[in-house]
Amino acid sequence: MLRRPLRAILAVLAAVAAAGVLASTPSTAVAAPVAPRGKVVNVVPRIGLTVAKGNIRNDVGYCIGIANGLAGSWPCSTGPDQMWHFGDDCVTDGHSCWYQLRNDLDQCLAVAGASVEINARILGYSPCGTSLDQYWAPIDGGGGHNGMANFKAYHDNRSNADVVGIEGGHTTFGTPAVQWFWDGTANQRWTWDFLK
Repeated sequence: MLRRPLRAILAVLAAVAAAGVLASTPSTAVAAPVAPRGKVVNVVPRIGLTVAKGNIRNDVGYCIGIANGLAGSWPCSTGPDQMWHFGDDCVTDGHSCWYQLRNDLDQCLAVAGASVEINARILGYSPCGTSLDQYWAPIDGGGGHNGMANFKAYHDNRSNADVVGIEGGHTTFGTPAVQWFWDGTANQRWTWDFLK
């Protein structure tokens, strides 16, 4: 059951969507998204972020990498499939910007089939486009680690902060990355090296 503040957020998001405010626009500084299960993290100013890149590593100690188009947890490296940075444009929910995450292979982190379902596969999609499942923002996971919330799931699921997690919470490398509801476990808490 939704609490009253979430109902207010839903009303605002519905009004924003109805007004056609969701658009892809460049930005220089942004506020953070609202997430019901985690405190919000501000997305840092855009100045210079297109140059900064690095790994996205979870508390288990593995990084998001792409193999055969699919995202999974892998030993961290400087390989092009693991070097991530924010894209140039954002989509906005009227309050904050959500950015594409691009790797050095010019793949965007995306959700298979633009799904908003739990356990949908995360992949490296190329060419990057304007599909809303390719836009992400951090939510505060505590201790400097953040969840990666997906804009399409957040918007379509009426403010649920669906995030990237590792299937089944497994700690073995090569395990698929999937979309899951935010529960704050180690496989969902990520350090974005390029935000340091």
